[in-house]
Amino acid sequence: MRRACGVAGSVGVIAALAMACRPTVFACEDHSDCATGQAVGRCEPVGYCSYRDPACPSAYRYGTQAGDGLAEQCVPVDGGTSSGSGTSSDGTSRGS
Repeated sequence: MRRACGVAGSVGVIAALAMACRPTVFACEDHSDCATGQAVGRCEPVGYCSYRDPACPSAYRYGTQAGDGLAEQCVPVDGGTSSGSGTSSDGTSRGS
């Protein structure tokens, strides 16, 4: 009986750690909220940080903690105010 509890307890701890390691969504209110180490980003109108990326048409890509499916996507040329259409980081088109 003790061994079964030990295994169940270990599985619970592993599940809790896995959930804690998932990236969290970070919403910004101001450009200063997007400064991380040496990378200085900007707060887009949709409330998520973006960082310079010359591979994007807008020259900015959302950070890894952007929500709403925007993480690591190029910011639309209109400054992040579009309804989600655009090109993803793999070159495929997204929603419209």
